[in-house]
Amino acid sequence: MASKYIELWENLRESNRVLIIVLFLSVLLNIAMLNGIFYLATHKEVVINMPPSGRLVVGGQGYIIMWARFFVDMYSNFSPETVDERTKILMSYIEEPQQKENLLKEVDLAKKNRITQVFIPYEGTWKIDYKTRSVEVKGRLKRWVGSELVHDKMVKLKVYFRILGDKVIFRGVEYV
Repeated sequence: MASKYIELWENLRESNRVLIIVLFLSVLLNIAMLNGIFYLATHKEVVINMPPSGRLVVGGQGYIIMWARFFVDMYSNFSPETVDERTKILMSYIEEPQQKENLLKEVDLAKKNRITQVFIPYEGTWKIDYKTRSVEVKGRLKRWVGSELVHDKMVKLKVYFRILGDKVIFRGVEYV
């Protein structure tokens, strides 16, 4: 009779060992998955895929204006909270170190003074100038410093960029 109980205890010990091993492996798997999720969350990369379309022939008018809209939006619409992410995206299209440095100075100024800016383009005013490799658009520019509106005017904005094959290079924005 005593051997029956000893046998039961041994079976329970064996079952407990298996459960402990399974529990240990599941904890290790959870730790590995959490590390993977943390890595992916902290090392994200912005990828912008432009949709192909029959109307958007590379170098065609629609294609050029699409890129102009993108650069105008990235450069002219920001707040202190969004300026870093927008700058990071713009930096991937800039090649000249001086331009990068100038953009970073503007970003520091915007964050330091809590500047928020919105540019609202007027449809039908997009004009391509092939000689200067620029696109000009009219629109309303509003700028706030803190919560005070300091600028609300109609302006012309010129965005300069080049399209070299499948590569687009941002060269700057000028308020005219």
